[in-house]
Amino acid sequence: GPVVCTSRDKRPGGARETARNCQRRRPLGCPRPSCVQAAPQRARLTSVRPVGFRQERDTLPTCHTCRCQMAVIGGTKERCLSMELFEAIALRHSYRGGFLPDPVPREDLVRIMEAGLAGPTGCNKQTVFLVAIDDPAVLANVRACINPPLARENAPAAICVLTKRVFAYRDKCFAVQDYSAAIENMLLATTALGYATCWYEGHITDDDRLCDQMANVLGVPEGYDLVCYLPIGRPVHEPRGPKKDAFEEHAWFNAFGG
Repeated sequence: GPVVCTSRDKRPGGARETARNCQRRRPLGCPRPSCVQAAPQRARLTSVRPVGFRQERDTLPTCHTCRCQMAVIGGTKERCLSMELFEAIALRHSYRGGFLPDPVPREDLVRIMEAGLAGPTGCNKQTVFLVAIDDPAVLANVRACINPPLARENAPAAICVLTKRVFAYRDKCFAVQDYSAAIENMLLATTALGYATCWYEGHITDDDRLCDQMANVLGVPEGYDLVCYLPIGRPVHEPRGPKKDAFEEHAWFNAFGG
């Protein structure tokens, strides 16, 4: 069944398309149990035609919790079409559990990588490069380089983050800051799309340089360093974060500890 696209079509009249035809598809899965209910409860969309913006929005049920529009997939399953930024930040947790075998659509991987590349880079040197892996054979070869292996890591897709050391000015290089900003953007985009992941860096960039073996599998040329591995997939269990210190222990106004 069609999925409603929430982006405004640029054609005259403000008509909107089904997600199948829209290049700005937003199939964001709201992970909160309370957000899978809709009001009115019996609202169902079994077909979607390009209609006026106001008319179509009025036919979409609304999420109880975040009040955003809902789409109906196959006439039965509802999914939240947007996740508020601060909710995505709060729900983002490092996930080291198992993954469901459901493949990750390339369009979702593209959206995650676009979010990463949209991050800031020092002096706009754009030192971040990304390789998404959705071929099971390639993914198996990359995983084989990680020894000891990552426990329970069986994600159907992954993104490898590469950096290239480029001087922004004089002898100043901001490659670490650049790829860190990109990774955080991708973590949030992954969460917003209903997937889970974990930032693996130290394990593969340690003295044994597992990252170099992974780069060889992916055909990464000389001059680029593989610095991070992000497994991506639907989690078997809901990601849960560690206990955080109180806000007041780490943040103040106008003076340290004030």
